Amino acid sequence: MANKPNYGPLHPVLRRPMNFRWTAKPPPSATSESGNTIAQSATQLSATPRYRSHPHWGLEQHPVEPAPAPKTTQHVVASYATYLLAFTAALYGAAAVAELIRYFTLLYNRTRLIPLPIAYTTDLLVVTASIAALVFAFLTVISCASWLINFRNEMCHRYGLRETRSTRWQFIATVLPPMSWFYPPTLLAELIQNPRVQSVRNPAELHNVLSRIKQWWTLWVLTWLFARKYHLAYC
Repeated sequence: MANKPNYGPLHPVLRRPMNFRWTAKPPPSATSESGNTIAQSATQLSATPRYRSHPHWGLEQHPVEPAPAPKTTQHVVASYATYLLAFTAALYGAAAVAELIRYFTLLYNRTRLIPLPIAYTTDLLVVTASIAALVFAFLTVISCASWLINFRNEMCHRYGLRETRSTRWQFIATVLPPMSWFYPPTLLAELIQNPRVQSVRNPAELHNVLSRIKQWWTLWVLTWLFARKYHLAYC
């Protein structure tokens, strides 16, 4: 007698073979953006995959997205870092143009008299642009320091690293000179050179980022030195 073909498990109610299988999806952190499971080596260290909600069995699953965490004042201030950098650079450019206008006005005044309203206007442009640039430079430093602290916290959370420095100390050391000369690049270089980060990211990419950090560090210190020299000469 011939064997009956195996059609698989029977439907619990209809009592006929089922043409589908119930599957369970892996945790979202264990899959890539394309939906493929991420293959990890035994030596690679990463965070344990977790479900965002209780897993269910079914034909199709729609994972429940976690509620966004409330933004703190530090996150709000850090979100304006890019805009403040661009606006502060524009203010310094305007202050430089105002200085050139006053300089050429003084050259013209060597041979000809200029009206007092023009002289007062050039002085007002220089003073206004300079004060505005200094005020927004201070706000930019605070915003960039907040962004750096948030970025470091996010990286530590993503790669399962433990933050060894307090937020208050990071902020103070990033804002106040002379610690601000070397502390911000040090915070970034520590993340790049961490063995756990290097085991996940592309080494060539990390080397490129580290080179850019060193270049930015050099420009940062030179800017401070030139600004200090100009301040002493101007005073």
